[in-house]
Amino acid sequence: MSRRAKTLLLAFAMFAAILASGAGASGATAPTIAKNSLQTTTLPTDVVPSLGSYVDLGPVAASKQLNVVITMQHDTAAVAAFEASLNNPSSANYQQWLTPDQFQSRFGAAPANVATVRGFATRYGLQLYNPNGLGDQTLVRGSAGQVEQTFGVDIHRYVTSDGREFYANVTAPTVPANAGVAGVLGLQNLVMMKNPKGGTGQPGNPTQQGQCVAGVCTGLLGPTGLWSVYDQPSSDYGQGESIGIIGEGRTDTVIKALRRFEATRKLPVVPVQVYWTDAGPKTDDSGRVEWELDTQASTGMAPYVSQLRLYFGSDLSLGTLATTLQTWASDPYGPHQTNASLGICEDNPPLDGLLGPAQEASGFALAQAAVEGRAFFSSSGDTGAGCSIVAAVNGVSYGALPFASYPAADPNATAVGGTVVYTDGSTTPKRVDEHAWDHTGGTKSDFIAQPDYQNSVTALQASYCASKPNGDPYVPPSLCRGTSDVAALSGDATIIAAHRVDGVEANGYDMVDYDDSSGAGVYDEHFAEGGTSLASPLWAGMWARVNAAHKNGPLGNANNTLYRVAASPAGATAFHDIIEGSNPLPATPGWDFPTGLGSPDLTNLMKAANSGNLKPVRNVMPHGPDPAPIQATGVDYGCPATFTDPAGDAASLPQSAPQLDILHGDVALSSDASKIRAAMTVANLSTNIPTGFTSEDWILYWTQPDDGVPPPTNYTKDYYAVEATVDISGAITYTDGTIAFDDSGNYQYSSNNTVSGSFTPGQNGVVEIDAPVADVGNLASGTQLGTVGGATDEGSPAVGLITDTASGSGSWTLGSTSCLG
Repeated sequence: MSRRAKTLLLAFAMFAAILASGAGASGATAPTIAKNSLQTTTLPTDVVPSLGSYVDLGPVAASKQLNVVITMQHDTAAVAAFEASLNNPSSANYQQWLTPDQFQSRFGAAPANVATVRGFATRYGLQLYNPNGLGDQTLVRGSAGQVEQTFGVDIHRYVTSDGREFYANVTAPTVPANAGVAGVLGLQNLVMMKNPKGGTGQPGNPTQQGQCVAGVCTGLLGPTGLWSVYDQPSSDYGQGESIGIIGEGRTDTVIKALRRFEATRKLPVVPVQVYWTDAGPKTDDSGRVEWELDTQASTGMAPYVSQLRLYFGSDLSLGTLATTLQTWASDPYGPHQTNASLGICEDNPPLDGLLGPAQEASGFALAQAAVEGRAFFSSSGDTGAGCSIVAAVNGVSYGALPFASYPAADPNATAVGGTVVYTDGSTTPKRVDEHAWDHTGGTKSDFIAQPDYQNSVTALQASYCASKPNGDPYVPPSLCRGTSDVAALSGDATIIAAHRVDGVEANGYDMVDYDDSSGAGVYDEHFAEGGTSLASPLWAGMWARVNAAHKNGPLGNANNTLYRVAASPAGATAFHDIIEGSNPLPATPGWDFPTGLGSPDLTNLMKAANSGNLKPVRNVMPHGPDPAPIQATGVDYGCPATFTDPAGDAASLPQSAPQLDILHGDVALSSDASKIRAAMTVANLSTNIPTGFTSEDWILYWTQPDDGVPPPTNYTKDYYAVEATVDISGAITYTDGTIAFDDSGNYQYSSNNTVSGSFTPGQNGVVEIDAPVADVGNLASGTQLGTVGGATDEGSPAVGLITDTASGSGSWTLGSTSCLG
């Protein structure tokens, strides 16, 4: 049943009538109804295709807690054009990066549309999370029952043929029409990102590069060894920069492992700022080794960065990818380089509708980050020239489908491939040979258009896209994006998984693992790990050094600089061109799929990126304790709502009145039981009175018991009420009284007393009226109030325009104490 159908007597009473007499501040006015029902539409592609092919286990538990993300449509062409100008040295915009607020103001969805969506999403009690940190994305959390009611869906449990259980919406979700909604994420968990690691590394040999034949050595490499292998300058360790990591689940074990890593490798202690990006539990430890590798590899390459910032959600869902990336992009303190060693098949035609909104939302966040001068690194995958739809051991899968991995395939991501490195085995090892790892990712995209920086790549000149990510054709046909962009040590993860094969020492990263699954808390020293999940954070750390040396601030999307340098004479010394190995696409001279432009000679790359003019880097050590975690919080509406209402209907009026647009209504007792405390949360509370009106009112009402007193002629006294009124001067008065209706539905509010109240303006602002219980029926805890509702109007001497009405249904039992502020 719609909210409007649930609005009982008051909603039916206030219809198209100019009332005559009345009393009190607004009782002298004659309100009429002038508002339209919120129009909705369904999203037919936001349903798992062929659900009938799975075994239906029945509805999910109504109490199951879910995170749901609503994404918006954007003018991506306008964003891309502006980003291009920022990277064009001849443009006046060159490297004039925007702040998050400037970006959202320029390219975000219309605020009225966002308000409509957020009001719609919270009307049945779902809680809005991190609205100030997610741009125009809407993240809500609540029970499956609330989700089903909000989006008009049934959510069932299913099981796949291989025994995996998942949940999914049976029908297409309903969303506000004409508000620019792109999709709804979180109604299913069949399609999830893959975490390549999951604790499959093995204890290694403390001796780095310990297996040598004729002066060519393999084995574990630690931070200092890689400083030497990739010619990283001793004068620049990333001072003044910070690094971000995208992940999920627990962070305490990850930080403990990092502290042991720093202590045993004699590295500075980098403060870690955790940013929990949603309200779900952060208890999953299955990705621990992945996040340990990300943190130890990135800071191992740049140990003097001022902070490591972890943007962690509660799972590996598509919604988590969208919200973690958007949180980073909208964070005014967001690092200039961030890593995500996770991904999902860029596209799978049967599931196109489910991946499209997530890809569009994530792509918009990455575009925002690039426009703000930030670089994003992502592992190209551990499945060779393809993408595994099913989970794989150690992230390695044979026979994968020919899809690129996302987000690595995004134009604003630097996709990092993996290599196997051989050194001379010295104390400061030098690179002797490097070849492409046979399972490194790297292939052409079928759906993402080729970015300008790849226009000159010969290997991509015949790589045409099959379609856009949403299935629409490119007109005219477009060449498509290719990955990888660059490469670094991945080691041979197939050897790491077995630790030794035919006596060969594992070739990977020398890290620390902290496992407390047994309750004891055990450190594993010299823990061997690798894969492109190593190569990507290595590049994020090395890029912090590059940015630290850039005189004019951050360089933005790293690919614009990397491909420019590669095309210049400096490219021959800035990169190690990998020409051996395959995935099975071959590594060739110049750019190739497995290794892109190659691995870095960081000193030469840094000079080329800055035209030889490096900024002096101060020798500043990171310092200070870890800051308290940042928790994405929900909007506090006060008490559990007695009624809720969609946003946007008041704002849709010709007068546009978000200050009168009801979201929630609450009624409770004060702690001493002497007052009724009634409050309404509104979309954007203010004392602004629309042109042509002289006042505006907020009214809360509830059924009163029959007191046996005859009503006025033609009226029936049905409700107690309280009201807040703002007049043309901005003065606020609070009153209590009654509302009465005649047989035709006309009503009048009669104010009896002036009472106290509070007015907290702003988005989700609260107007509260506190009335003595003696004025409103001597109410006590446990009183059955009947229907509780509210209304707002724009008053004037001649006419009062009813702006919004809302009410609950059934009977509300008054609680013992107030939970209002």
